[in-house]
Amino acid sequence: MRRAFAYLSVVLMLAMLACSHEETPNAVIRVQVEGQSTPDKYMLTTEQETLTSSTFLRHVNSELGLGNSWGLSDDAATQKLREAISVKQGSGNDLFIVEAHGLDRKITVQILNSLCGFYAAQKLSMGSDGGSPKEVHVEVIQQAR
Repeated sequence: MRRAFAYLSVVLMLAMLACSHEETPNAVIRVQVEGQSTPDKYMLTTEQETLTSSTFLRHVNSELGLGNSWGLSDDAATQKLREAISVKQGSGNDLFIVEAHGLDRKITVQILNSLCGFYAAQKLSMGSDGGSPKEVHVEVIQQAR
């Protein structure tokens, strides 16, 4: 009887742990370059560099007042964001999943939505080999929740 109770206790504890696991908040963006039907092989690196650029991260820091909330200088808050943000390839060639790790869930959602919204609002262009720059269109497909 004790063995059955111990076994049942372990099973219930594992079930509770599995149910309590929250996924990392993420946002999904679509990035399309004018006249380019498929992204080039460097697109993931380009998106990671863009989303973790000082311009983008300073905007998020300023908009959300993260430096003050975290008791950090603006440069330190920007660096903390840079270390937290990651970009992965989504299910489509032009889809990218943006995540932030190691931060409170509520602030992570705000950071991701601010970052991706700022990106979508930009009028950006990408240089091409000897030709005229191509417009980059960014759309937020899924906001962080």
